[in-house]
Amino acid sequence: VFIFITQSMRADPLFWGTIFISPDIITSADPSTYKSISFAGQDTRTMYDRRVNGWITINPFLFNAVYYDNLTIEIQVNPEFGNSETAMSEAQKYGS
Repeated sequence: VFIFITQSMRADPLFWGTIFISPDIITSADPSTYKSISFAGQDTRTMYDRRVNGWITINPFLFNAVYYDNLTIEIQVNPEFGNSETAMSEAQKYGS
């Protein structure tokens, strides 16, 4: 699962390791402004894949996560998850 806020420029991470997700950064006890998530289809995206230590261009499942503070982010889920239902479960886990 990859979560990106779309930008027109691509740059290296500011600090080593900032592209990796730690399981303890956010816990279920933390407050959230998460409001909803919706499936937005599939489209071409360039995403970082740590398995190959580089950028890949794939056709991920796309979701728009909306928050009560008026922010919206695009969540990109690798097509290796197989279908939009399984991908939605992953997107909800990381978006909420």
